[in-house]
Amino acid sequence: MQASCDKLLPCGHPCCGTKGEKKCMPCLEPECIEKMPEKLRPKENKDDYCNICFCAGLGQAPCVHLECGHIFHIDCVKELVKKKYNGPRIIFNYLDCP
Repeated sequence: MQASCDKLLPCGHPCCGTKGEKKCMPCLEPECIEKMPEKLRPKENKDDYCNICFCAGLGQAPCVHLECGHIFHIDCVKELVKKKYNGPRIIFNYLDCP
């Protein structure tokens, strides 16, 4: 499993991203999401299950925030890429955005 980011966000909650990332993900705490401007709000919160594995909440493992706006466990995304890597560029055309 990927290591968790050890940074605290400005709101005081821990970052749910991965160790070494340049920019932390938005806070996944429901009360913080409610305070964010509508267009910056993540589509999921820490209690939602990963839409790839459906076995653990997003707050229970390091996550990644994709350009589509969805958040998944980083290890789940890595496994999908590993199974279906389709060229020199990593694209997700073979996946349907949930």
